[in-house]
Amino acid sequence: MTTLATLVEQHARAGAPDVPWFHRLVGDWQLIADLAFADVVLWLPTEGPDGFVALSHARPSSSGTLFYRDFIGQPVRGAWRDQVDDAFRSHRIVEATHPEPGTDGDTRVRAVPVARRVGDELRTVAVITTHSNVAERTPSRQELTFKQCADDLLGMMTVGDYPDESAPTGHALVAADGSVDPAIVVLGIPASTTQPGSAIGATPGKPSPLLAGADVAAKQVLRRRGSRASTTPAEREERHPVG
Repeated sequence: MTTLATLVEQHARAGAPDVPWFHRLVGDWQLIADLAFADVVLWLPTEGPDGFVALSHARPSSSGTLFYRDFIGQPVRGAWRDQVDDAFRSHRIVEATHPEPGTDGDTRVRAVPVARRVGDELRTVAVITTHSNVAERTPSRQELTFKQCADDLLGMMTVGDYPDESAPTGHALVAADGSVDPAIVVLGIPASTTQPGSAIGATPGKPSPLLAGADVAAKQVLRRRGSRASTTPAEREERHPVG
C-alpha cells in the first residue's frame, strides 16, 4: 500500500507543505467524515498532466460509504477535475452545479480549498472533496448540528485555521471496548453517563465516540470564533467564501 509520505515525495509541487503537516491535517480525518456524513478525499496538486492525486480518503462511520474501492494514489476523476481545479485556483468552496448519479442514488460533491499560513502569506496547498448522498428524507436536528460542525471545520481549512498546529491530534475519546476517560465531557455531559445507543455512530450499550468527537470539534470552532469576534459579517463572508 502506498503511504502518504511516498505520495507527497513523488507528486508534490515545489513549495508544498512537508509530510508531517499533511499527517497533522489527516490526523483527525475520521472525525470530519463522521460529522459530515460523507466520504472525504484529500487531493494533492501535482506537476503532471493529471493535475491532482488522491492523498487520503476517509469513509464515514455515521453513514454508508459511496466508494468501496480504494483510489488513494490515483488521479482525480474527470467528473471532478474542473470542480477541484476551480476550488484550488479561486481559493473558494465550489459546490457541484448538479447532483452526480451513483449506484445508490444521486450524490452531492463539494470541493474545499485547503490553505496553510506561511508567515504572512496564505497559500492554498490542496483540495478536499466531500461526497454525500442527496437524501430524500428529512435530516434530524442532531444530524444537522453535526454537519454544521463539519462545515465550520472545513471553513477553517480555507483560511489556514485548521489544522491547529498548537493543538493535540488523534483524540482517543472512546476506546473500542467502550471505556471512557472520566474527564471527557460530551456536549456538557460526562461521556460515561451519555445514554448508550442514543447517538448516530454509537454502539448499543456503549458511549458514543461521534458525540464525543463532535464536542471536541465544537470547542475548536468556538475557540476560533472567539478569536475573530471583532470581525464584521462581511469580513467573515470574505474569509469563508462559497462559490
